[in-house]
Amino acid sequence: MAATEQFMPMVARGDDAAAKLFAGDPVVDDPDSGRVAGAGGFADFARKSAGWFAETGAAVSLVRTTAAGGREITEQVLRWSESTLPMALVGDVADDGRLSALRIYHSTWPLTGGHAVRPALLAGNPDAVLSDVVDDYQRYVASKHLDGVMATFEPDAYVRESSGVEHRGTDALAAYYDRLFEFGEVILEHCTVTDDGTAAALEYNVVRWGPKELTPQAGVAVFERGPSGLLAAVRMYDDVDLGVA
Repeated sequence: MAATEQFMPMVARGDDAAAKLFAGDPVVDDPDSGRVAGAGGFADFARKSAGWFAETGAAVSLVRTTAAGGREITEQVLRWSESTLPMALVGDVADDGRLSALRIYHSTWPLTGGHAVRPALLAGNPDAVLSDVVDDYQRYVASKHLDGVMATFEPDAYVRESSGVEHRGTDALAAYYDRLFEFGEVILEHCTVTDDGTAAALEYNVVRWGPKELTPQAGVAVFERGPSGLLAAVRMYDDVDLGVA
């Protein structure tokens, strides 16, 4: 089992061995706690997180893991009461399979009802290049080309926003992107690409929304291809408020 798959369930049950998932001192970037580094800081982070799980009774379910090139992206959903929190864990993997660093991405909306600006975690990388239908999708979104975007999806595909709101099927997707494009172009700076052939995960910084330049804000998205080679799903994990939920 991938280290990123093990991490959150271990933290949820208060398992001290979570620190042993790291090849050295733990390094975690978390939306709530910021950068956590070293044994002491990680112990505080793990204790606080375990307390939240105990208080809410939240359960962790796995969506999928995308792994390639020394990186793992595990998508999970936390569920408690009537609430859900989609989450992605991106792990840089050492030679022994343990983590050298972990970046956690999720929106704060399901937790607080608001958004929090999350600074860039990584620098832009011109070598982080997408391919095939995933690249087509990004280019069409950047140019607000609705017909082009729709042509990248299978008929029963869905898009899940960071908040957990889902848009499934041709009509719902067309309505979602039509609203999105009213707000202008969303320009991403690519940081890392991890592609296992079925899904491609892109870590990015949102740098512009319409005419407004933004302080770079960190996020990750996973693009899952269906049997046809077109997109079956797009799942996003950031805290940028585009106002189209």
